[in-house]
Amino acid sequence: MRCYSPSTKAPAIGREGRLTPAEDFLASFGPYALFAGFAALGMGIPLPMLVLFGSLGLMVDRGVLNQAEAVTLVFAATVTGDTAGYLLFYFGGRILLNRILKRFPPIRPQVEKVESWYRRYGLIAIVVFRWINWGQGQVIWLAGLSRLPAPRFVPVMAGVNLAWATAWSYIGLGFITLLQRLAPWFLAGALLLVAGLLLWLYLAWQGRLPAPAWLRTLRSALQNLEPSLSHPGERRE
Repeated sequence: MRCYSPSTKAPAIGREGRLTPAEDFLASFGPYALFAGFAALGMGIPLPMLVLFGSLGLMVDRGVLNQAEAVTLVFAATVTGDTAGYLLFYFGGRILLNRILKRFPPIRPQVEKVESWYRRYGLIAIVVFRWINWGQGQVIWLAGLSRLPAPRFVPVMAGVNLAWATAWSYIGLGFITLLQRLAPWFLAGALLLVAGLLLWLYLAWQGRLPAPAWLRTLRSALQNLEPSLSHPGERRE
């Protein structure tokens, strides 16, 4: 990986390489900003994952990172974020929970049941929610809050993050490359589709093509409304 700083100018790429201003802006700050972004995502902070992977793709495209370094960055950042979230709720979250239980003692049995269930099945939840890319941070919080033992938590968390980082990094990078290649064709196809739709609506409205029922109803309603709008002072008989 190159030595990179926010002031370092990345190699220029064509306009097709810039997918969104957010991705281009984030990529301009280098790998450290992306590391912080993926780590925050692992902690449960709701950041747009597609923007992060889009920025990662731009860095690979610009030669700042190779694919192996990109996977390593995502893996290390998510492990860092997950570990920080786990430790934060293992200690700080437990203190807050104990205060809540002192104030509302009747809920203690239910909380203890949830903790017991999570100690038993929490590792399965960590694996499942990592792959569906929703609620992963909250699952890690519960792991810390329920005091899931670290010798069980760390290997499973690291293993699933390695597989997830490898799969999503390569999928994300391939998707970015595909979009860059197809972007001009996609735009031209979208414009042709819109133009064709507008032409069809015009011809159907004029009666030169068969019109669907909803369009005929709309046309009839507007035709009935037109006389009253043209002569607002006259009453229709």
